[in-house]
Amino acid sequence: MIKDHHFKEFTIQNVDLFNALNQIPNIVLSPRIIERVQSIVEMIDEFSGSAIPNKESAIISLIKTLLVYCDSKCNLKLHLDGSNTLVNIVSRFKDHVSRQYTKEHKVSYYAALLNISPKYLNEAVKTILGVTAKSIIQEQLIIQARKELKFSHKTIKEISYELGFPEPFHFSSFFKTQIGISPSDYRLQ
Repeated sequence: MIKDHHFKEFTIQNVDLFNALNQIPNIVLSPRIIERVQSIVEMIDEFSGSAIPNKESAIISLIKTLLVYCDSKCNLKLHLDGSNTLVNIVSRFKDHVSRQYTKEHKVSYYAALLNISPKYLNEAVKTILGVTAKSIIQEQLIIQARKELKFSHKTIKEISYELGFPEPFHFSSFFKTQIGISPSDYRLQ
């Protein structure tokens, strides 16, 4: 069993589960997200039932990775120590994305904020999360777009501009490429 003192660094600062109507909205995850989260959870389960040395450290590392990954999905904030540079970079990147994705969609912008090259940022994200930095930005945009389309009465044009797209056509094209259907068809589902 994992000792509680290992988890003293995990804190949840803010959880907002309810939409404007004070209802819990459905959380729709893309198949890629589900596969990654499932893999991490399976590894945690495998380690917890094993007798390997230092299994607590392995589980804690996996939980940190899961929380960093889930940060943009469920607004969990993880206080990290300075021991894992790549996890810290990814955590800081995801924090910047969660605050600025509606204004900036380019990886190079976020890399500049972190004083690293876009290539290094992408390598860090790929190592920790198994996806590109661009896909993290895109996933954040899609999550917000889906939420707005399902739970608001805003027009597609309004949503497009709020998410930082210069023209509604660019938003519609992006959404259809990512989800497979147009924003208007998604709203009707």
